[in-house]
Amino acid sequence: MTHDSQDGVVCALVIHHLSDRPRFLAEVRRILKPGGWLVLSSTHPMADWRYFGGSYFDERWVTRTFGEATMEYQLMTMSTLVNEVADAGFVLERLVEPQPVEALRAVDAESYERWTAAPIFVALRARAGG
Repeated sequence: MTHDSQDGVVCALVIHHLSDRPRFLAEVRRILKPGGWLVLSSTHPMADWRYFGGSYFDERWVTRTFGEATMEYQLMTMSTLVNEVADAGFVLERLVEPQPVEALRAVDAESYERWTAAPIFVALRARAGG
């Protein structure tokens, strides 16, 4: 893609799998038109810390298995995530820590209680700075 060619980029649940996030974010910034947007989501650092334990500030690579699938990704703090986006030339417009809808309580009360106790995902929208 050429410089200043895209209105926006969606990066859904990918950023924590990348070994060179600053380079990726710089490339996203490069291809965006002036005022372009980035919507990014990731597992929430608190959810990862609760699952893996240890220090919240230990940004180590971990492996997690879901049935037959195995994923490898890097733990990161919330400040690392937000600051890497800012360092790439973006201005944060909104940060969201989604919670389950009330209707989930009737379908799966245990999951509803667990997912309302602590965030699982984080999403942010940022605008390419001048």
